[in-house]
Amino acid sequence: MSPTRRDMRESRPWSLGRCEVVKRLTIGGSEVTQIKSVYCEPDSVRTFALKLNNWSPGGGQYPGHFLFTPIPSAFYSDLVGSTAGQIVTPHREYRFSPFAAIRDQNNAFQESEVLPHSDCFCDYVGIISLSNDEDIPASVRSGTSFWRHIPTGLTSMTPEITVEEQSQMFSKSSIASWEQAGYVQHVYNHMIVFPAKIFHRIEFTDASPAMLRLTQNLYMVNA
Repeated sequence: MSPTRRDMRESRPWSLGRCEVVKRLTIGGSEVTQIKSVYCEPDSVRTFALKLNNWSPGGGQYPGHFLFTPIPSAFYSDLVGSTAGQIVTPHREYRFSPFAAIRDQNNAFQESEVLPHSDCFCDYVGIISLSNDEDIPASVRSGTSFWRHIPTGLTSMTPEITVEEQSQMFSKSSIASWEQAGYVQHVYNHMIVFPAKIFHRIEFTDASPAMLRLTQNLYMVNA
């Protein structure tokens, strides 16, 4: 049986902390927000994820592995919603919050994995960083970057973009057509929340085999 939201509120390792806003970025009219002190005991959450062995390849553009757990994403709806200024609920395919991990990359990202993308299947994305200083030194660039498509000036997906235009924008040869519009460094026990339509990508360019980029991901839709 999966834990309920009440169970999690009463379970110390999963209880939420102060969740204070520390950074706001405006990307083409959309807001990216970073908050700190997400969990009261982030070490316990990190240990929970790393002890499990049912990790599977992430698939799609994700270069690492996913771990699906019985942790209900609905537990985080109020936090993500209040940060985004909307009432949200988990996407039906992500009712349980996955963890995501990248290790042993050693700068081995494929071309398709360094292109910006948008997550248009949902409305908001939340990413909680669970990599501590032992996993990734503070000097290493590891976070989420946000991008502008130079020919169109767009920073997010819009309904007006045709399938043909999307094919051109996200072709492997189009990397020179993009410029970075913003960046948020991941910090242990911090979370970033942003509209899923914004063009973004993983930044982990200085990764070595010994490093671990561990996150907990939330995919929400407007209620």
